[in-house]
Amino acid sequence: YTVGSLKVSELNEKENYLVLDLKGFSSHPLHCSHILSGYFAQVVQMVLGQEVTAKEVKCPNKGDSFHQYRLEW
Repeated sequence: YTVGSLKVSELNEKENYLVLDLKGFSSHPLHCSHILSGYFAQVVQMVLGQEVTAKEVKCPNKGDSFHQYRLEW
C-alpha cells in the first residue's frame, strides 16, 4: 500500500509484546479486525519463529482516530 503509516509505538521484549499504530488507513471493519491483525501476527511470527497473537485495540470504525494492534508471543 502507498497510503497510511505503520509504526511500532511500544516494544516490550521482557513481557513479549509490541504495539503497532496504523494511521491514515481506512478499511472495512472485518478487514481491520481479522485480515490486518492476522497479517501482522504472521509477519512477526516469521521473524520470531514462534506463535504470535494479534488483537485490534483501536479502530476508526469504532470511533478511534487510528488503528492500533497489540501483538503478543
